[in-house]
Amino acid sequence: MEIGRREGASIACGGKRATERGLERGYFFQFTVLVDVGPKMRVAQEKIFGPVTDIITCSNLEDAVAIKNDVPYGLVTSIYTRDVSKAFWAMERITTGIVYIYAGTIGAANLRYTAATLGLGSLHNPHLVSPSC
Repeated sequence: MEIGRREGASIACGGKRATERGLERGYFFQFTVLVDVGPKMRVAQEKIFGPVTDIITCSNLEDAVAIKNDVPYGLVTSIYTRDVSKAFWAMERITTGIVYIYAGTIGAANLRYTAATLGLGSLHNPHLVSPSC
């Protein structure tokens, strides 16, 4: 969190150790949203291992794809839009291993990768794809 703050990000919510009932004796962190994040900030470029996300504003879809493709470790992307043709346009240009449309990315990337790697399924297996895709 301190790296993000030093680079100009703000914490919209969370950002501290979770100490609510039942969590006070563990090493838990609050769900956190960072705002005022620029695409070159470390919090935007590096994986934060915790319940943390950042919001980067952009001017249009082309700008969003360029920002996304500038992240060297981008493994999974989600697209939410009212125009599915724009989602497919972006999918053709995004350099990510997995792209979801109208679906979150939590956990599913590991399931798909592990299943395909172990020979338990493929990326086209309907049981490994969110019904909303």
